[in-house]
Amino acid sequence: MGDLVLNFRMALLGEDLEVKENVNVEIRDGEISHIGNGFDSLGKTFGTGVALPGLVNSHSHSADFIVPEHGNTMSIREVVGDPKSLKYELLNSRTAEIPEGIVTFLRRSAKKGVIGVVDFREQGVKGVELALEARGRVKLPHYLILGRPEVGDPAELESLNRLADGVGISTPFSYDRDF
Repeated sequence: MGDLVLNFRMALLGEDLEVKENVNVEIRDGEISHIGNGFDSLGKTFGTGVALPGLVNSHSHSADFIVPEHGNTMSIREVVGDPKSLKYELLNSRTAEIPEGIVTFLRRSAKKGVIGVVDFREQGVKGVELALEARGRVKLPHYLILGRPEVGDPAELESLNRLADGVGISTPFSYDRDF
């Protein structure tokens, strides 16, 4: 991939997202290699809008996309409590719809400028497998799948470690100390 220079009228830079005007950004091999002051005469200029870092959704439950707004008159524990809640009941009864729901969620996220999603997947190994099926159908630069152990045995945890990008638990108090 060759060099690319982009000129922006306004950019948000650094950890504090400091506002800078008239900035040029050099991209080499798909990564930002230099950010400079002023416009570069060889760059493509964007005179409107603001350049900012890509967005990352660092805590999502993508399968929830297939059952939005269910249980809005119930307590949070009744809706999402483990594992006998409305959410689990709905997800387990609509498993075949989950991969398409995840694909739709990821595509809509990307359309809104999201470049990364960290997905906490319930349903143990099966939930991770459904997310992996969806991941193969979406071009998103960063999609991390964290599996949640459901049955709480070491073999399940080993499988999750092998299949998923990591393990995401809601609370350590849900698991036996030796787990």
